[in-house]
Amino acid sequence: MDVRAGSPGPDIGTAETLRQTLRRAKTVAVVARGDAQLSIQPVSEILHVPGVELLGPLPKELEYREVYAAAIIAGSKQAEAARRLIAFLSSERATAAIRKSGMEPSRRR
Repeated sequence: MDVRAGSPGPDIGTAETLRQTLRRAKTVAVVARGDAQLSIQPVSEILHVPGVELLGPLPKELEYREVYAAAIIAGSKQAEAARRLIAFLSSERATAAIRKSGMEPSRRR
């Protein structure tokens, strides 16, 4: 969740305080242009928008996690390149960039 830069941030630490915040908000939409008080978007979409401040993630019980997967399809003409990309995305080298983008790297199994 985010607010316009410099605006006071409401309490969103629990499901109940988030509900109260949303009920009190006059508008929930595009914050950077000043059209709304609050916005709810993926953290990765909030971090790089000028004029917006990240309040924090939603409480765990309300959080929706998007999981991205990679695979090599049968008959791929670029199987080796796909293997290298998948290896890189799951490497320690990629972890810092993934976190800087507001995402969490997958857990290695």
